[in-house]
Amino acid sequence: MAYVHDFDSDKWSAGIALVPLSGAGLDYNDDWAGRFQATKVDLTVMAISPTLAYQVTDKLSLGASVQAVYSNVNIHLATPRL
Repeated sequence: MAYVHDFDSDKWSAGIALVPLSGAGLDYNDDWAGRFQATKVDLTVMAISPTLAYQVTDKLSLGASVQAVYSNVNIHLATPRL
């Protein structure tokens, strides 16, 4: 998802982008051989990027952006019963 604004100017524009970089999920059965390592895994990685651009000439524009990244991982483990 992205949004661009031109400030009613021929030279300046700005924008912002929200980008899902990655996501995954695994859900194993309770009788899986590796169940003591992980039974369920959820992974989410998102980035937001505000951007500013300036048109130097008709053929050259310069832009700069900063990226903030959010990540979250949840891992469910099983414990062996003795």
